[in-house]
Amino acid sequence: MGSLKEEILKLLKEDEEFRYAVAAYLGYQDILEKLKLHDEKFEEILRKLGVLEQDVSSLKQDVSSLKQGQRSIKAMMERLSLSLEEEAREVVGSFLRRKGIGVSLTSLVLPDVEFDIFGTSDDTLVLGEATVRLGTKQLIKIDEKMEKFLLTRREYARRRIIKVIYTMWTAMDVKEEAKRRKIWLIRSGVEETPLPLD
Repeated sequence: MGSLKEEILKLLKEDEEFRYAVAAYLGYQDILEKLKLHDEKFEEILRKLGVLEQDVSSLKQDVSSLKQGQRSIKAMMERLSLSLEEEAREVVGSFLRRKGIGVSLTSLVLPDVEFDIFGTSDDTLVLGEATVRLGTKQLIKIDEKMEKFLLTRREYARRRIIKVIYTMWTAMDVKEEAKRRKIWLIRSGVEETPLPLD
């Protein structure tokens, strides 16, 4: 029996065809074929993962570029906003000088409130905002902010109060609301409402 066993082991080791025949008889061939299929599917999954990794890397670069673009746009908007505020102070100051009102304009930044246009003299307070676009709701909000300031900051009160808004564009109904609220409205360097002098 020992020599038969040795002969079988020798055939299994040396004879590939015999080995496959025994494996098939024992059902190992099915197992090997299934393992081969699983290996192929696993390789396909690895290839797809590689493609996904490349896609994710590309998306990360795209997101990084978008963030950089967003930062650039934000910085540009801040520069434009500062430029608009400076333009507003220059134009409003020029109109005031032509009307014989000598007030030096700057911005006012306090812990609880900011105004883009601000200036005082002995008898005059100029208080206002600069904005690219102005709708009625925004005009009302700005006026409420100015009125609250005038009520709570009595140290800035003067005999003459000039509320002003400088803008590049206005909605159709803004002009009438500005007149009603006695706000001097200047759009792109043009007086849209008269300067209230009461």
